[in-house]
Amino acid sequence: MPGSELPQELVDIIINELQNDTAALQACSLVCLSWVPTSQRHLFRFISLAPSYHKRGTHAAFLSKFHALLATSPHLSHNVRTLELDPSRTAEIDIEPFFTHLQRLQEIRIVDFEEAPMFPFERRLPFHALLTLPNVTRLKIGPGAWYLGDVLPCLRNGGRLKDIAFQDVIFEGYEACSTLMRLPEIHLESLRIDRGFVGLLGDLHEIPGMDLRRLKRLEVLMGVRNAQTSVRWRNRFPIRTVQDVLKGIEGTLEHLSLDVFLDEPLYNVVDISCLRSLSIHIRWYVSESNPRVWLDWITASLRGIKKPSVMEVVTLRITTYADDVVPDFASEWECLDELLARPVMARLQRVDIVQDSEVAVTSIPTWRCLENRGVAVSHTNSCRE
Repeated sequence: MPGSELPQELVDIIINELQNDTAALQACSLVCLSWVPTSQRHLFRFISLAPSYHKRGTHAAFLSKFHALLATSPHLSHNVRTLELDPSRTAEIDIEPFFTHLQRLQEIRIVDFEEAPMFPFERRLPFHALLTLPNVTRLKIGPGAWYLGDVLPCLRNGGRLKDIAFQDVIFEGYEACSTLMRLPEIHLESLRIDRGFVGLLGDLHEIPGMDLRRLKRLEVLMGVRNAQTSVRWRNRFPIRTVQDVLKGIEGTLEHLSLDVFLDEPLYNVVDISCLRSLSIHIRWYVSESNPRVWLDWITASLRGIKKPSVMEVVTLRITTYADDVVPDFASEWECLDELLARPVMARLQRVDIVQDSEVAVTSIPTWRCLENRGVAVSHTNSCRE
């Protein structure tokens, strides 16, 4: 097929704009030979062997196709940056030698876990071989009905990991792994827990070899299920654990996102002037409580900033579970408006405020100072279902 008359640099730019359109990329790869490398780079950047992603087929079938593809076209392995798989499945073919060809793989995503119990799944799909690859620094686990105790043995090969994310994870089962050898030193820069069991952060903090002192990003989002558990038991453990972790971070934190119930705020625990983004979801479960203690902490922290801050995004969300309360924080919003618009906050780009309650709040304050400074402000009031 004749080559394109367009300069290759222009062709690459056009194809790069289509990186999220699989059908268009497949069409581009058939135009001419010069279009193939760039199209393939995007087509094979993300490979999923999980049936939940494809909506049909089996894990074994996808694994066999991946095996055959790398056997006939080994050069494609250099394009793979993210691999999604279910390591609880038994490998019917010897895939490990082909996994070692993925030398540019950067991220592993573990999903599904349809064959439980899995322990020890090291003897099934050779997940441990992937963690030994030189460029794998990101590991995402979940969603799936599984226990973290089953995956801990494989982390013995995870010394290069910098970013670990958990989604909808049950941490029970760790005690069964208490006799395992010490993990290698895993110096994390990013830890994200989304809808995880409330004790997950605390147990991770106590695992020998898991170093959280150099975190740049910490996200702990409880989700509705764990929020309801905390409402029932007035559970204060999550925020106490967050405080312990934050106290141990050695001044590297840049992004903090927390989903908390009312408890003592983070006074003398974190310096928000060093953060690039701050997101706090405050859950208010009884009328006797008052989220103003957290809002007071935020305003006091902002007031204490004397040097130019690197803060770019601030997100605050207040969810009220008390149906006899109509929250009104007009004076707090006015104070925040003035503090966030100060010259020391010159890098601030966006402020998002959300209020959820049993009773809809109809008044929406104005953010004149921030709007005059050109900062994008979104303030939403909604009636929680």
